[in-house]
Amino acid sequence: MKKFKFILLLGCMFAFLSCATTLSVNVQRPAEIDLQGAKSIAIEPISTSNYLTRTEIVYARDIITYLEYNMERGLAASRYYTIIGTNDRRTPADVYLECEIVNLNVSDAKKTERTKNPNYTGVQSGNSYQTEYITEIYYRRNVEFKFVYQYVDGYTNRVIERREISKSTQSEKALEIKDLPDPYDMISGYLSSIVSQISREVVPYTVNKSLTLLEVKNNEDMKYADKLAERGYLNEAYNKYIEIFNATGFFEAYYNAAIVLEAQGKYSEARDMMKSLYLQTLDSRADRALADIENEMQYQYLLEQQQNKRK
Repeated sequence: MKKFKFILLLGCMFAFLSCATTLSVNVQRPAEIDLQGAKSIAIEPISTSNYLTRTEIVYARDIITYLEYNMERGLAASRYYTIIGTNDRRTPADVYLECEIVNLNVSDAKKTERTKNPNYTGVQSGNSYQTEYITEIYYRRNVEFKFVYQYVDGYTNRVIERREISKSTQSEKALEIKDLPDPYDMISGYLSSIVSQISREVVPYTVNKSLTLLEVKNNEDMKYADKLAERGYLNEAYNKYIEIFNATGFFEAYYNAAIVLEAQGKYSEARDMMKSLYLQTLDSRADRALADIENEMQYQYLLEQQQNKRK
């Protein structure tokens, strides 16, 4: 009986998820760090700490090549700044990006592990005998990586922002030490995330988000309005939701009308509608949606501020 109830509950949950209409929208985010209207960035050659050993400096070469090339290419692709690469350092810039590999500790360890023999039966057959335990010898490589970077004002030499990224990882088992992976290969995924992070920090970017509409079961008018919204006919959907609300007073219809406005980027109108709905109903769904709309308005305000400084 309990199993039947659980299956029934799952069925209800999947039915709800399948019926809910979501609107997928792209929204802009401001750069995470305000560079005060800078129009050019110089990417300084990446340095290495004096504490790195000669071997670690050799390992660092491929890392530096990857980061310098992809940071320059990534920022240049945005066309938001004039990018002065590491080969053109004498050109002055509004902001300098200075980076250093502070730590690249590579250590290899030999391991011995005693495990149960899966072929052990406990029975001796002729001259053959399976031991109950076997000893496995293998190697693992550990890499600790720390990367520090800062944005420096090109005119005052003031550090605008300083950040650091630390990662540690361990390789899979290798039967021979020569089969251990290169440190660069072990942290290549982290390096890609560094490039993406720096881009988000200084360039406005776009994210995709989903807005969920509320459903009124067994109401054909609401289903029709939902279909209009789902297919991108947002003006028509908005008008239909308002028509339904005027006729029925459905909370869901007014809520969805405000969400449609949010999907169109009409944040002030969406906020006013959702705030009115919350004050009248004190419904937590309206409160959460109102907070989301106000967050989007704050993002847009910061984005406009950043763009105005560049004029």
